[in-house]
Amino acid sequence: MRKYAFPIPSANHKIQKVMIYETTKNGVYLYLYLTQKDLPSHNDFWFDDLQDAENFSKASFHTDDSDWIMIDDPNEGCQDDLIRPIRRHKDNSYELLEDGVWKKIEL
Repeated sequence: MRKYAFPIPSANHKIQKVMIYETTKNGVYLYLYLTQKDLPSHNDFWFDDLQDAENFSKASFHTDDSDWIMIDDPNEGCQDDLIRPIRRHKDNSYELLEDGVWKKIEL
């Protein structure tokens, strides 16, 4: 399960987007972004369970249950912290899957 929200930046933080990714085996990640664009996260936190991640987001970034936008889990081999199906290669180049074809992109 993945979902994201757009918290309102404050004097305490400049975070413009947060994403929660509940994996099937490795706990829950909370990704933080300095932009609302679909770019790699700035930072992340790891939690044992979904409730802890949601509570942290609510306390730190004032997200509410109604703020979350549900999205599909990432495709296998794609970046967990990006909404679109994007994979990164060892040379730090990126490819986007469009219509079943991988296309090089710049992030």
